[in-house]
Amino acid sequence: MTRLGYLKAFAKSFPHGVLALATLGVGFASGEPLGLVVGATAYVLGWVFVGDSGWFRRRVDAARRAELERREDAAVAELRAERDALVARLIPPQRRRYDALVQVCRDIEGQLAGPSAAAIGFPVEKLDGLMWSFLGLLGNESNLATFIERETMEDFDARIQNLEPEVTTLEGELAQVEPGTPAYESRMQLLASRQESLEALRRRHGQFLRARENLALVRAELDRVEEQLKLVRSDLYASKSVGVVSLRVNDTIDQLASTGRLGGEVAPSIKEMPTLETRRLGYGLQSEG
Repeated sequence: MTRLGYLKAFAKSFPHGVLALATLGVGFASGEPLGLVVGATAYVLGWVFVGDSGWFRRRVDAARRAELERREDAAVAELRAERDALVARLIPPQRRRYDALVQVCRDIEGQLAGPSAAAIGFPVEKLDGLMWSFLGLLGNESNLATFIERETMEDFDARIQNLEPEVTTLEGELAQVEPGTPAYESRMQLLASRQESLEALRRRHGQFLRARENLALVRAELDRVEEQLKLVRSDLYASKSVGVVSLRVNDTIDQLASTGRLGGEVAPSIKEMPTLETRRLGYGLQSEG
C-alpha cells in the first residue's frame, strides 16, 4: 500500500477519531484562541506521529491480511467442494488417471522441499492451478465423449443424403405450380419445412464434426500435461542440483499453463481458479487431507 493509502486508512480509523476528539475537540471546547491553535497543532502532529507511523501501518497491514485470509478461506472452501464434485463425476479410468497425476505432483513437491529449492522460492502453488485445469479437461472429455456417442447414432450422412433429393424434387414441383393458388401455397410451406430440416441437419453435422475435433484436442492436451509433469519428476530425481532443475520446472509449468491451449473452446465451464496470496488449493480431495 502507498503512503497515501495508509493516510486514507488513518482518516477512516478509530485512532483518528480519538486523535480528532482529543485535539480539535478539546481546542474547540476550550473556547480560547490559544486552545484552538494548540489543538490544531497537536492534530497535525498526530497525523505525522500516528497516522504515518510504523505502528499504524502494521495495524493496517494486519487488518488487510486478516480480511484477505478470510476471503481466501471462503474461496478455497468453495473451490475444494467443486473439485470434489468434479472428481466424483469422473469415470473410473479418468479417476485413476487423475489420482496418478496427483501422486506425480506430490513427488515433484517432495523433491522441491529441499533447502536448495526453498532458497529460490519455487511457487509450488502453480501445481494447484495446473491440476485444476487438468481436472477440468477430464470433465470436458467426458462431456464431449457422451455427446459424440449420442450424436453418432443420428447417422447424419445418410439422413442428409436422403433429404437432399427430396428438397430438390419439391423445388422442381413448385416451379411447375401457378403462384398464388392454394396448391402453390401448400407446396411452398412443405418445401420451406423440408429446407429448414435439411439446414438444421447440416448444422448439427458440422457441430458434431467440430466436437470430434475438440475431443481429439482435449485428449492431446491431457497427454501433454501428463507427460510433461512426469518428465519434470524424472528430471528432479535424476539431477543432483534440485535448485537448477526447479527453475526449469517453473518454466515448464508456466508454459503448460500459459499457452492458452488449456482454455477457450476445449475448456469446461468450471469456475476459474483465482490467484491466491495466503492459501493453497492443493490437488487432492478434502477427504484425503
